[in-house]
Amino acid sequence: MLGPMRLSFRRSLPLLALAGGAWYLRQVHRFRDPVRLPSGDAPLLAPADGRVVWVKRSGSPEARALGWPDLPTDGWLVGVATGALDVHYSYAPISGEVSALSLTPARDGAPSLALATQLPLRLGGLTALDPAQLAGAERLSYRVEVPGDTAPVTGHLLPLGRQLGATVYAAQGGGLRQGNKVAFLPEGGLSFVAFGSHLTPAVSVGERVLGAQTVLAR
Repeated sequence: MLGPMRLSFRRSLPLLALAGGAWYLRQVHRFRDPVRLPSGDAPLLAPADGRVVWVKRSGSPEARALGWPDLPTDGWLVGVATGALDVHYSYAPISGEVSALSLTPARDGAPSLALATQLPLRLGGLTALDPAQLAGAERLSYRVEVPGDTAPVTGHLLPLGRQLGATVYAAQGGGLRQGNKVAFLPEGGLSFVAFGSHLTPAVSVGERVLGAQTVLAR
């Protein structure tokens, strides 16, 4: 017959395994940094690992409701959700000069993503995104001027919860090469890319993408 201490230990094994898995995800897995070498023949690459959750015209009512600056009047806005199990780096979708870089704090009283929306995004599932919940969220925005191209490409990074907490590697006035790291998102996030109508999205909602690898537009 098992003694009380041995029986108690066996019952605690699932909890210990769960705690160990949670520790690994928080302290090791989310900091992994795989080598990403863009092929160089794609005009626009995915800005992050995750699932595509937004492909809309930048002039659509949903995009205009976001109230973000620098969205092209005639173009596209594509968003990728980086969940808990994805690589948490954000990458430059294109090469060029960073002509603007700014962090917009969350607007006081602005609604955050509902828990029913956050959980599917964090777990890699699909969910409908309410522009009203994104409009007042904290946002890290950058604009890349592309040589020989009149339409800049802009990126917008948003948190899945209340705070983005990003470590930023890009600098205003500096150069970016396609595939360079723009930021690290410790809790994951939403990575949007806006571009002109001279490019056409090559991804659709629900598709999984790899940052600096998957072709975002052609």
